[in-house]
Amino acid sequence: MSKIQQYEPWLFGVMVVLFIIPLWVYPYIPTQDGPAHLFNAHLINGLLQEHKNPMTDGFYELNKEFTPTWVFHLVLARLGRMAGVQTAERMILSVLIVFLPLVTRLGVSKINQQMTPLAWLVFPMNYNHLFYYGFYSMCFSVPFFVLSFTLVLEFLKSGKKMYLLWIMISGFFSYFMHIISFGLLGIAVALACIGYAAGAVRGQGESKAYGFGDFMRSRFVPLFLCYVPVIAVVALFLGKKQSVFLPELGIGQLAGRMAYLVLGGTLFPIRFTGPFALISVGTLFSVLAVFLVFLLVRPGGFKGVLPKVMLSVFFAFCLVLLFVPQLYFATSHDNMLGGGFIKHRIALFIIPVLILGLASWTDNRDRLMNHAGLLAGFALMLFCFHMAVFSHFNRHIKGYLSFAPHIAPHSVILPLNLDGNDGLTVKGPLGIRLFWRVNPLLHASDHLARQTRSISLENYEVTLEYFPLLYRPGMDPLDFGYTDGCFIDEDIEPAQACRNLLAHYEQKGFPVRYILAWGKNGSDKLWKMIHDSYALIAKTDRGQLFELKR
Repeated sequence: MSKIQQYEPWLFGVMVVLFIIPLWVYPYIPTQDGPAHLFNAHLINGLLQEHKNPMTDGFYELNKEFTPTWVFHLVLARLGRMAGVQTAERMILSVLIVFLPLVTRLGVSKINQQMTPLAWLVFPMNYNHLFYYGFYSMCFSVPFFVLSFTLVLEFLKSGKKMYLLWIMISGFFSYFMHIISFGLLGIAVALACIGYAAGAVRGQGESKAYGFGDFMRSRFVPLFLCYVPVIAVVALFLGKKQSVFLPELGIGQLAGRMAYLVLGGTLFPIRFTGPFALISVGTLFSVLAVFLVFLLVRPGGFKGVLPKVMLSVFFAFCLVLLFVPQLYFATSHDNMLGGGFIKHRIALFIIPVLILGLASWTDNRDRLMNHAGLLAGFALMLFCFHMAVFSHFNRHIKGYLSFAPHIAPHSVILPLNLDGNDGLTVKGPLGIRLFWRVNPLLHASDHLARQTRSISLENYEVTLEYFPLLYRPGMDPLDFGYTDGCFIDEDIEPAQACRNLLAHYEQKGFPVRYILAWGKNGSDKLWKMIHDSYALIAKTDRGQLFELKR
């Protein structure tokens, strides 16, 4: 055994620990939605207390429906009650940063013990795009997906019943982290079952030890029964949230839009209508399904069942990446979500599937070990990059939070993001300017509200029905077209919309005491309205804090 082979596992462990450091050496974790998670965990703790804060209780109420997002927020809230929500956030994310590479290495070792160094390829996913967006539950769903799928493969191969309980538990965690994760897990498990069933029929690979009947009795039926409780919970949730998660269109309309988006909007400049739309979409997906099944059951090609299973899962996820965002776009008013976030979430699962697939497709450990040093060097470069990102954006966040000493406790704050909320421009090496798509200041007012025990009207999570907190009737600023620090109603001038909002909360007994204007833009009417009713009390190079005149 060479020195590289001898020390590679230790080097991998050191790199895992190294990647935790950015979470603990900087005051703030520069994610976009992270401040909202912390603020709402703080509010949940307040609402669960026997003696509630009148202001908190006047604005918010607990969501009585147990949505999947409850799990993460409740853990963050209760852990934050003991250690503080910022420390709780660091602890939870440290588990994520450690969990993902370790569970990936475990999955690779179960598939092919010789190829464990492939797990180095997962380090780029540790601080990924969605992590910086603050989609923590989505990020946690990836290692739970890898763990659950690895357990399923082990059960299909060995038939040991001890795996079933852990499969069910990991399946529940996969769903409670994010429903997309559970959907992709269902696709992967279904393809694995088809592959092993085909192998049992043909007497190939790992399945040759048992026939098709034995496979159905000892593998498929127990596995299906194992997932029944999870499927029941998912079905119950989707049934209640049909307007959000399921298409509202009839099958004919849906098929027409899908045919246009998938075929007409991608391959041909034509629009399909009528019965032909339904036939074209049905044919397309039927051909793809037949191809996947053929890939699993055909003789030849890879030796054994598992390599073909992994190839089919990888190919299926690529197809899902292409078509599901289009489906969402066809049935949703939210084009940004359909065109962007859904794709990013699905793409997050392709890399670990590819890593597990590579472990089943090749067995050249010596060649891989020759590049172990290169993989370690690449991971170290990523670590340095993320340290620089954390350092850069912490300066921005500290500048925003410099207003905290000027805000009296138990106040209502109206943040205005006058520079927009699309992202930030970052000055890189050699004067290169980069556009960072994530804006860590978008919800930074939630940090201010939490630190001063105040209310931020920019608390976007509370406007969405699938988070643990809801606004009480008549308290939602979205009723006035206000969200993410902007007035988005095109029919009402922003100054008038702001005036209406301020008058409403004054009438409710919760006057907006502070307006935090971040940026230099905004209409003259808006600025005049602010200066007429509020006095400037603090200013930085990018922001101004105004207090209500008495």
